[in-house]
Amino acid sequence: NDIESKGKQVFMCDTDSVITDCDLSEYPDLMSAYMWDGCGADLGSLKNEADDFLKDNGLAVRPPGMEHFDELILGGCKFYALRKDGCAKEITKCKGYKKGKDGSDLSFANFEFMAGDKVSVHIYYNDDGSIDKIDTLVGTHTQRQVQFLCPKMNHVSMDEKFAVRTRMVPKKFKFAYTKGHIADDGNITPFFY
Repeated sequence: NDIESKGKQVFMCDTDSVITDCDLSEYPDLMSAYMWDGCGADLGSLKNEADDFLKDNGLAVRPPGMEHFDELILGGCKFYALRKDGCAKEITKCKGYKKGKDGSDLSFANFEFMAGDKVSVHIYYNDDGSIDKIDTLVGTHTQRQVQFLCPKMNHVSMDEKFAVRTRMVPKKFKFAYTKGHIADDGNITPFFY
């Protein structure tokens, strides 16, 4: 509410973060309340992630708290993509998405796809290589993840050996907001209000 009282917007707010179009450094009262140390190093003080992001990618940074991202795609809490002009890397966050060692991380383009009305086709294969099913999905991104299975019979049987099986299962990600009613003007009212 403090940010909105300045005529700015809060796009996402979580217990320890906020995505907003407000430059806190322009408002001394907000700085003293939320970023009192000027950089977010103190416990509980907000940190401008754009500053660290640019430093980590070898780009020049203006005074702390002054940097901003140029593009945002927001699918919900812990589900967003940020991009800064002139920087090849992007920040993508998606709760439940496993970051790949093989470079299979989500990209800004994946978020553009999920936010749009594009159609993707996903083919699911059986262990023997035959096609199990074909899904046509709108605005969805799929990742194959490992699922661990341990049959209950292993826990109660005297003669069955304990075993854990793994299998690859498709996990689908798409934009869906389930925290309240969204009005035509974009305001959100909690379900039980």
